[in-house]
Order: sequence, then structure tokens, then C-alpha cells
Amino acid sequence: MLETIISGRLIQQEALLKDCAVYRIGDGAGGGKATIYAVSPGIFVSVNEFDMGECTVIPRHATQVLGIEYCVEGRMEWEYDDGRFCYLSEGDLQISTQAYQLRRVAFPGKHYRGVSVGFAIDQADTGLKRFFPEMNAALSALWRQHSAKKDFFILRSERVIRNIFSDLYQNAEKFPIDYLRVKVMELLLVLGGMALPGTAAEKPYFKRSQVEQVRKVKAFLCEHTDQTPTLQALCERFGLPLAVLKSCFKSIYGQSVYAFAKAYRLQKAAELLRTTEQSVLDIALDTGYATPSKFTAAFKERFAMCPLKYRKGFGGRKDFTYEIGEASIYDADQTGVAGAMQMQRKNLSCGIGQTGVARTGATWEET
Repeated sequence: MLETIISGRLIQQEALLKDCAVYRIGDGAGGGKATIYAVSPGIFVSVNEFDMGECTVIPRHATQVLGIEYCVEGRMEWEYDDGRFCYLSEGDLQISTQAYQLRRVAFPGKHYRGVSVGFAIDQADTGLKRFFPEMNAALSALWRQHSAKKDFFILRSERVIRNIFSDLYQNAEKFPIDYLRVKVMELLLVLGGMALPGTAAEKPYFKRSQVEQVRKVKAFLCEHTDQTPTLQALCERFGLPLAVLKSCFKSIYGQSVYAFAKAYRLQKAAELLRTTEQSVLDIALDTGYATPSKFTAAFKERFAMCPLKYRKGFGGRKDFTYEIGEASIYDADQTGVAGAMQMQRKNLSCGIGQTGVARTGATWEET
């Protein structure tokens, strides 16, 4: 059940111990590590750490597998053969019995930390019946509940589940394998005692066509920072219902449309201040702000200083990359930012007037 081909990637077995195997995955553009613990026959725990864009998976295990995935940090995108997409964000739990339908796994922010727990039902059933009959009953109940759906299930986890996975993620390397067995048994008891569909709102899945259009929305926002269309205008332009645009965009990029666009525009403004001689007024207009005063207020909120102070403090440097979802643009040197924030004062001379050029068109709306 642990044999998985990740096509197009280099897989290197870094270590193989009695109860643990470490695999590194990469192709030069990023990479990841999966540390897999054999808890008992038919049961494994995998601590997953990925800093890469995506990978195509071709599972080769038996179909009777109950898989549980918990997202500790970042976001994970699952694409299934039937064209559906689902997303895990921090604190989300996925339960699936149909892993063989999985086509591709991606990480929209190129950063993911999570824990997988897998049960090969036939093997796990035999061992649990002999040594832990109560746990076997819990696993059987979970299997019946989810195999009947023949689908995946995602929800926001409750605190007790978050605590279990937090312990697994943080302590897997620190304690012997018996510790992991105890935590997996605890997880089975908790999940077996829950009527899962009723514990929290189940997260939606999206069609491939919807995901593709939302990605086009994101590209449009990045390419047209001088424009501030309403959500309704974006829906009409890209043929999306408002509810789908809101929920799908946040699922993929971890932010609302408004928050993403504002962050991206301000990061672009910071880049222009560092790398060009454009006036602050022109940069404000190029990044969609109707007046210089609104731009200055938004910039100070983000960077703790006014635009001219920022420009003078960084002298055109572009020292590291700032990530916003799938988009990367330059941000300032971290040490410089920390030092500059210490220089913040209540009354900064921003070198820009309060009257500006009026802008036509709609303004951004909070979502």
C-alpha cells in the first residue's frame, strides 16, 4: 500500500530503518520529504513536508484502503479522475476510501505540512481483531460509513482531532513506534465515536472548469493591478456564480479575492518603489488606488512606513521572493524590514499630498 509512483520526479530513499522509511522527492524546482512509519501490519503514518508545486500520483495499492489526511500548514489540492478538485487548508481533515481515483496532488502555495494515516483494511483488520478488538470495531465502522459513499469527505476538524495530529506531526521522530500506535488508536476511537457528517460543515469540491476559470481570475488580477473590478464584474467576465468565485478562490489561494488583490497590488507597489524611479503618484495609480492618500494609508498599514520612506530605506534592493499563493514577486530584505519598522513614528513625512487624481470605475469590495 505504500508503493506510489510520483511521475516526473526524482524519488530517493534517504533512510530505511526497522519501522521507518524516509523518501525525498524533487526535480530541481522544489522538493519534499515523506517520513513513513509502519505502525503495525496494514497501518502506517506518514509525516509529509513539501515545498514544491505539484506531482502526479499513480497509486498501486489495493482499493480497500481507508486514508486520512490532515493539513498542518499550507494547502493541498487533490484532482480526481472524474474532474473534481478539492482543497485542504490548515486544520482540514480528509477521509477517503477511493484513493485509486486520485490523479494529481498540488500545493498552490508551494508549501505543505501534513500527516497521513492509512489503513489497508484486510491486513489491519486481522491484527486489530487479535490484539485490539475495540479498535477493530471502530475501524470497521469507519470503513462501512465511508466505503458506502464511495467518495471523499473533507471537514474542519474538531479540537480533539487537531491535538492528535499535532502530536503526530511534532513528536513522531521523538518517541518509539509504540507512541504512534497509541495515537493511531486514539484517533480511531475518536473518529469511530463521531457521526462525522454532523460534526461540522463538509467542505465543497469544485469542477475542473470552475478551477480553471478561477485561475484565470487570479491571472487577470495580477496582470491588471491598475483596475479594481467588482466581484460581480469578475463573475460576468469569467462566467462564474458569485458563491463559486468566492469559495473556490479562497480554497485555492487561502485568501478572499479582495485580500489577495490588495496584498498583490501592495507588493507590486513595493517592488516598483525599490526598482524604478516612478513617482509615488504614478505607482499609486498603477496599482489601482484612486487617490495618493488612500495608497499611502494602505501602504503604511502593510509596511509600517510611507512609500517615500520605504524607497529611501531600501535603495532599490530586491533580496528575496515574497509568495502570495502561486504568485511570486520581490519583497524587501527581511533584516531591512525589521529595522525599518523600528523607525516607524506617528507622524511620518510621506512626501505626497492628500489630493490626487480621481479614478473612474468600481472600487474593491470586502468579501
